[in-house]
Amino acid sequence: MNQQPIPPNQSELPIRESMNESSQDPFLANLFQRLKASDAHEPTVPRIMRVKGKLKGIKKLGAGGLGVVYQYYDRRLQRSVALKVARHQALHSPARLNRFLRERKITAKLQHPAIPPVYQSGRLPDERPYYVMRLIEGIRFSDYLNQLSQERNIEQTQSDLEFNKIIDLFCSLCDAVQYAHSNHVVHRDIKPENVMVEPDGTVFLVDWGLARHLDDDKPDSFLDDDIRDENEKMGLCLTQDGHQIGTPHWMSPEQASGDPHSHGTHTDIYGLGGLLYLILAHQPPHQKLLESDRSLTEQLHEIATLDAPHPLQANQNANKELASICCKAMNLDHQLRYPSAAELRDDVRRWQRREIVLAHSTHYSKMERAELFAARHRRGIIFSLATLFLMFSGVTWAAVEVSNAADQTEIALEEQRRTNQQLLSSLELFSDAVMQDDVLSVPQLRGLRNRLLTDLAAQYKIWSLQSDGTPEELSRAARGTIRLAQIERETGNMIRSIESGNRAIELAESAVNSCKPEKQTDYRLILLQAIRSQVSLVLITGNVDQAHDLVQRGYQELEHMKNSLSKEQRLEEESKLKHLQMSVSYNQANRVPSIEARKQWLAKSLQNAQEAVELQRKVIPLNGTISQLTNLVTALNAEALAFHKLFRYQEAIRSYEEALDILQARKKEMRAPEAQKQLKQVQIMISFNAVMTYRAMGNLKQARIASRQGITVCKELKQAYPLVIRYSQELARGYGNLAEVELADYLKTLNPEILETMIVTFRSAAEEYLYLSKQYPDRKGYQGAAAIQYLRLSEALHWAGQDNAALTEFKRCLSLNPQPEKLEPTHGPNAIAVILGYCLLIHDEKPDDIKGHAAAKRLPEVFKVVGDMLENTTTSYVELFAQDEAVLRMKKIPSISQAIATAEETIKRKAAKKN
Repeated sequence: MNQQPIPPNQSELPIRESMNESSQDPFLANLFQRLKASDAHEPTVPRIMRVKGKLKGIKKLGAGGLGVVYQYYDRRLQRSVALKVARHQALHSPARLNRFLRERKITAKLQHPAIPPVYQSGRLPDERPYYVMRLIEGIRFSDYLNQLSQERNIEQTQSDLEFNKIIDLFCSLCDAVQYAHSNHVVHRDIKPENVMVEPDGTVFLVDWGLARHLDDDKPDSFLDDDIRDENEKMGLCLTQDGHQIGTPHWMSPEQASGDPHSHGTHTDIYGLGGLLYLILAHQPPHQKLLESDRSLTEQLHEIATLDAPHPLQANQNANKELASICCKAMNLDHQLRYPSAAELRDDVRRWQRREIVLAHSTHYSKMERAELFAARHRRGIIFSLATLFLMFSGVTWAAVEVSNAADQTEIALEEQRRTNQQLLSSLELFSDAVMQDDVLSVPQLRGLRNRLLTDLAAQYKIWSLQSDGTPEELSRAARGTIRLAQIERETGNMIRSIESGNRAIELAESAVNSCKPEKQTDYRLILLQAIRSQVSLVLITGNVDQAHDLVQRGYQELEHMKNSLSKEQRLEEESKLKHLQMSVSYNQANRVPSIEARKQWLAKSLQNAQEAVELQRKVIPLNGTISQLTNLVTALNAEALAFHKLFRYQEAIRSYEEALDILQARKKEMRAPEAQKQLKQVQIMISFNAVMTYRAMGNLKQARIASRQGITVCKELKQAYPLVIRYSQELARGYGNLAEVELADYLKTLNPEILETMIVTFRSAAEEYLYLSKQYPDRKGYQGAAAIQYLRLSEALHWAGQDNAALTEFKRCLSLNPQPEKLEPTHGPNAIAVILGYCLLIHDEKPDDIKGHAAAKRLPEVFKVVGDMLENTTTSYVELFAQDEAVLRMKKIPSISQAIATAEETIKRKAAKKN
């Protein structure tokens, strides 16, 4: 449906009941004349409508069993919208009215890119409900497939770009269905007519009229009418003699059996399988059955009791692996289908990546498996040859150096420079190659990749140590070494990363010192880039003082160039330095023991972040590229984080929302795979930071949504690029965030089910960090993070009455860090968990001499932190602590007695204040 021009002189809605006012509009006057002729006729636009906003009626788009859809134009927001209103008959059918309201409620609840959003809702004066939603200006999925097939011959292979676009759309639908299922909603009517594709490739799953909440316990009085209405919706009407009227092309066996109680998420898996069948076979799965002369009752019986036809029966050229996926999704036994839409999608993605498809795993020949391996690892094989080339080339380059040392003629120098240029070009191409997705997505190439990186670093080092390079060569080497440091960081080798970063600064300095005055600015910019890169690296290792010194040096270099840079360059460089300065201040705040000093550092951090945002805002009018917008989004995220740490939550949320709005507005421009990956990385960063703020505000529902969305994206990226450390790190952080949300919810409700979920989530976070600490032992932060998660897990297990398991996890925490109270010295909840862990440990090891235990001597220091926390935290947390048997039996330890007294006083004070 292409957007139509807005007809002139149409009356704005809400439209008053006065026919005199309405008749001034020829469009509506003509409509009302037709209405007089037939009261049962659904109008082109509603006659009476009172809705928020200024809407103009355009035309009727279509009608279904439940409602009628109209196109309107929202003048205030300058966009076309769709308005769906219940049919008149719905007022006389409780089941239909209930279904319309259920559809409206479910559609409004689901917030997903592939589900059209609801803008507003209400009721007409005649009590018919309506809702306004996004207007989808596209075509049905089946029409989209037909158009593509008419335009060109599509091959069902990974190398056919158009076919891969179709598969991407299918995976987007799987994502939408998975999202609905995660919200306990099943669609139950997945078919091509309910899938719309817009010209830009955006896909939507529409018409949620048959959707049902899995937890919905419907009154029996509605059941019979509801079944009949659902059957009508799917075209399942029978005449008295049982002949077919409807055509159930897309029904699942459980739907054909006529029992709605058997419907579940597996029903939607079957529906997705039906769409994949259409993609592969170019026809509905039950096409031949429905073309037979059997009655509808017989057809439904066959659908309910027989296996679905194989796609290869309808199309011998269908892809065999995808056909196996299709058959698994449409298995007669729903327990043998994919357990989730996500797992169905993942198997399809395996096919796209030329990996072993699980549904087809028993059908591969040895030759086919070898071909798949070769296709996936082709780049790795090329890299092996490149390594040999570099090794031999290294010998050649060394020989040239010796030759030049012996012969200082101009010819020899010129020859060396040409050789150096070839070397640098090769190294630049090589460093890009080892970061290609084909390598990052294959865990088996980790060893090969590390050897290649070692060779790359050695070649840079050998070449860059020579003393007679030109400034241009030195600057190119500096840029390459910056890139090498980033590669080492991405893959977890921080020692080599820091070494490369230092070497990059040295090379850039050499270029600046040896160049002509007119070239100084160009080479100083490379030096500034090297300094900024190194600040990020040393902050990861916890060297805050060195990071501070480097930032100050960056400002000095910028001062040298202030008169020779363009306005855009100056603003951009200053914004980046302010952002780094914010990070330095933030890290300073995390390491000071004094709460007052922490607040001062956080205030500095916020000031730097705000200045970075304002500087970047000034850059956008001069250069509005995706890169600069991403810089603004990153700065806004940093600003929001600083607001959060200073308890200014509303301001933090505004910064997060502005950042997300910017991304959403430019999303269509970021369709390239690399841009999509960058977009997801930024979304993860914002989601997980926003979780903390939502949690602090008490909006646990939104915090949980943001956590799960971020975790889902992290899992996707980690699965796609297992060699990139960042995604494992963010996944661990995401689990930790979600566990804290569950903790906050548990403290409010004391619901044991939430406690069980919290235990699982804390364990996931702990195990993910532990994996990282083993993979990258030089990054001590992972070990500390794992210790904290095991500490919180221990506390949760104790609350669940599992003290033996709680003690085990606390000991695991101690094995990672023998003084967990020093991990986050100003974090109250951790301090309470430490006290509890020590109480369990003392009781287990020295129940008869509790004061003599070494842990008892540490408790006074812990209480310095926990004292303030007990006075200011939520009452439920304090009550749990004050009434905990594990704590009470340690009352003879003075610091424990003092902590209990503080908690009891807090409880009394808050109770008195409440009364």
